[in-house]
Amino acid sequence: MCNSKLWFATLILAAVCNAVTAAIATAAVAGAGEAEWKALNDQVVPLMTAGNLDKAEQLARQAMAEAEKTFGPAHRNTETSVSNLALVLRFLKRYEEAEKYYRRALLLREKLYGADHPSTALLMLNLADVVQAQKKYAEAEKLQRRVLPIFEKAHGEDPKTATALNNLGANLRMQERYKEAEPILR
Repeated sequence: MCNSKLWFATLILAAVCNAVTAAIATAAVAGAGEAEWKALNDQVVPLMTAGNLDKAEQLARQAMAEAEKTFGPAHRNTETSVSNLALVLRFLKRYEEAEKYYRRALLLREKLYGADHPSTALLMLNLADVVQAQKKYAEAEKLQRRVLPIFEKAHGEDPKTATALNNLGANLRMQERYKEAEPILR
């Protein structure tokens, strides 16, 4: 009887040790994955600013893959990587592909922060820009009109709000709706 209790206690101890070892190994891998993601992601915007868009795209895609692997598809770091990739693609004038990633990032950001959060509205405004670049003016206008009250509430008469107004006015002009555009652009 004593031997079976000792044997059972040894099995439990071994299982606990294995679980702890696995947890430590998983944390180390996650930590390494997080560090890798951060190293990749932190290079994207400076590369874009420097005009090295091809390299920025490459690192943005790698950062997105690392974020999905390390954090999962619905994590804020994954959303950051998806929106960074969309931004690079927008600068590359690959609007259809940028739209796809902006829509994905917008869904994630709405879940993370809510539909009326200023950060969500900023992403919505970026999506409106790529939609408008594809001459989908009515869809861009809907997005721009959703952004305005969020920005007005969060920022008041701020450059972000002015940019959103200007974008809407420009969109209305492109649709030859000059009477509607004029008061917005004043």
